Amino acid sequence: MAKITLKNIQKVFDKNIIAVNDFSMEIKDKEMVVLLGPSGCGKSTLLRMIAGLTDITEGQLFIGDNLVNDVSTKDRDISMVFQNYALYPHMSVFQNISFGLELRNYNKIDIQEKVDQVANILNISELLNRKPKELSGGQQQRVALGRAIVRDPKVFLFDEPLSNLDSKLRIQMRSEISKLHERLQATMIYVTHDQIEAMTMGERIVVMKDGVIQQIDTPLNLYNSPKNEFVAGFIGNPAMNLMHGNFINNGELLFDDGGCSFELSQDLKKYFKSFKGQKITFGIRPEDIHILEKTLDIKNVCHVSLKVELVEPIGNESFIHITTGKNNLIARAHPQTQLEIGQMVDMVFDLSKVHFFNAESGDVILVNNS
Repeated sequence: MAKITLKNIQKVFDKNIIAVNDFSMEIKDKEMVVLLGPSGCGKSTLLRMIAGLTDITEGQLFIGDNLVNDVSTKDRDISMVFQNYALYPHMSVFQNISFGLELRNYNKIDIQEKVDQVANILNISELLNRKPKELSGGQQQRVALGRAIVRDPKVFLFDEPLSNLDSKLRIQMRSEISKLHERLQATMIYVTHDQIEAMTMGERIVVMKDGVIQQIDTPLNLYNSPKNEFVAGFIGNPAMNLMHGNFINNGELLFDDGGCSFELSQDLKKYFKSFKGQKITFGIRPEDIHILEKTLDIKNVCHVSLKVELVEPIGNESFIHITTGKNNLIARAHPQTQLEIGQMVDMVFDLSKVHFFNAESGDVILVNNS
């Protein structure tokens, strides 16, 4: 296996469209890294440059200690799993998996042994004589995985491999890929727009927007300590609640719609003393907004009266849509919580879990998650 080093990688397409801009990081040997971001953020383009399928405009790409900018795809010792499986329809499962070995002139005994081993790992031994059209989506994806791992490459690349599967199969397959990573101890780069896939599979996640790295971190750090407003709003389901406002007299935070304001704690007042009159974005996760109850044991809170717009029961919890006027927020609540649409309800914000961002740059000012 091998580490991957990317130094100031840039991709510029025709008409000066910058798909990836100054991307630098080192992916450790045996690490699972997930590239996460919305459609068009450059993550698949970056993966294709690593694979050698797309030329690098500027920068350097190393696999191990070897500079591979001008090395062909077949000589980079990588395997790639695609969104559409890319199986040969006229070949059997056995032939699809063994095809790369045959091109490398492996003998028949070694091919049989390697294919049988991979089929056993992926639980597809009974499918080896079938054609792709006879397989379900999940089975086809396993065959695509088998074709990738049978060569024992230095690096595995995954380009949204689960996006064509239904939700139940996606859960199953992401678990299988994680187990496969643990078993193979391989370097893997996984591209997705699905944050649940990223959070559950990645040792580190690279959040991208418009071809630029927004943050590289562990899943937990991304969730708890986002470096900017984009990451805060992108990570989490439901997303972090974000409200724009400014500080007025005596450490009070007034939101732009004028429908909500509250006084900060003494510690926060001290921190933001010099911010009076400045625009700011206030962020709080849905699980840190609570309905006011006698049994609530949170010390550092502010009280806000909000209007219920919608209640979404989803089984183990409910999402409460509330509004301050122009700001629409979501709070998590116990599934048995009884609220009526249009009802005014007293809520508390847990000020020990709030985030503050610069309203102009979007960069974090303070994460108060003590």
